[in-house]
Amino acid sequence: MKIRHYSAIVSSIICVLSLAACGGGSGGSNSEPAPPPPVGGPGIPPSPIEPGTVGDGRLLDIVETIRDRRNVPALGVIIVAEGQIAEQAVAGVRSVSSNVQATVSDRWHIGSVTKAMTATLTAIMVEQSLISWDTTPLDVWPEYSATMHPQYQSVTIVDLLSHQAGIPTDQGAIPSIALTRDEAPGTVIEKRRLWAKELLELTPMNPVGTFEYANGGYIIVGAMLETITGTPWETLMQDQLFGPLGMTSSGFGAPGTPGQLDQPWGHREQGGSLVAIPPGPEADSPAAAGPAGTVHLTMSDYAKFMFAHLEGERGIPGLVGAETFQFMHQPVRNSSYALGWSVDEGHAWADGPLLFHLGSNLRWLANAGIIPGLNTGLIIVTNAANDDAYDASDELALELLNRILNTNAQ
Repeated sequence: MKIRHYSAIVSSIICVLSLAACGGGSGGSNSEPAPPPPVGGPGIPPSPIEPGTVGDGRLLDIVETIRDRRNVPALGVIIVAEGQIAEQAVAGVRSVSSNVQATVSDRWHIGSVTKAMTATLTAIMVEQSLISWDTTPLDVWPEYSATMHPQYQSVTIVDLLSHQAGIPTDQGAIPSIALTRDEAPGTVIEKRRLWAKELLELTPMNPVGTFEYANGGYIIVGAMLETITGTPWETLMQDQLFGPLGMTSSGFGAPGTPGQLDQPWGHREQGGSLVAIPPGPEADSPAAAGPAGTVHLTMSDYAKFMFAHLEGERGIPGLVGAETFQFMHQPVRNSSYALGWSVDEGHAWADGPLLFHLGSNLRWLANAGIIPGLNTGLIIVTNAANDDAYDASDELALELLNRILNTNAQ
């Protein structure tokens, strides 16, 4: 779940592929002349490939051209617009050690793109009156009052989901971190709660209200939901989010059956070459870290999640009320991060905010973004996370935005 840079799909385009300039920190959005032209011009770099328009039949060629040039195993994308899948394409192989082709129905690990799902699950629990946005860890675990750091006794779920609770980013500082691994004894609920308990005993990195991206905040919230409901986060996700949205091909951990190449495998770089990592202990983060980023899914399943958030932004209720969706999309305090989404509000052509996120467990990479003002969203996926994979994702993102803007200009 490491975030190489905090930018994601739309951010990487807008920032003229300068990822380091667009972190999701406490500063404001980057500005851009408005309105920009649909292709090239201020703020949108000229396209090295003719992007065309959505639905012109060229998407697969564009994806394959970029995949080949950047030398990644597989590269895929799905674009949604006006409540339907507008187009999708996948090019490449499931493993560099095989010529088995990836397909549009394959499952992809999305890393920290999971965070918007955990935030949405929390919103569902809020609307069911099982928890509130102001609930604190101490409200859930009063028995930890003697050991919980004083700052964390009053932080809220919103603070935790917006990375403003001061949670340390170094998971290795947790004394019992080895006991949270999959091979350690105990249930995933027990491991997640231990992880949360010991995080809440550490010295905060920052005061409350200061943005510092930390996976631990989401692990804590997941453990809080489990304590309140008595149900594992994974089951809550299946019952409360995946099921109602019809996300029937979504799950947790590295996708695929051990010993079979029935899904793409993640890859890591060793000695300058990519090595495929089959499903198993080396293929993902510990299951206890799930709320921060262990979901896998098909691109069409993620499209259903995008539809829910796009409709909510347009005033249409679904999993939760429209006002709750809109609350989740609002940056917290003076940051550019909402609840599971980074937010950029500095672009007139988008007719509103851009919501986006990047995710990687160092073996996979996903870039997701929605543009509510254009009623459009997309996710780019690849089964590697080296520099070439990031470059491929950035380049494809550029082509896709130009493609979308060309279409809207017609």
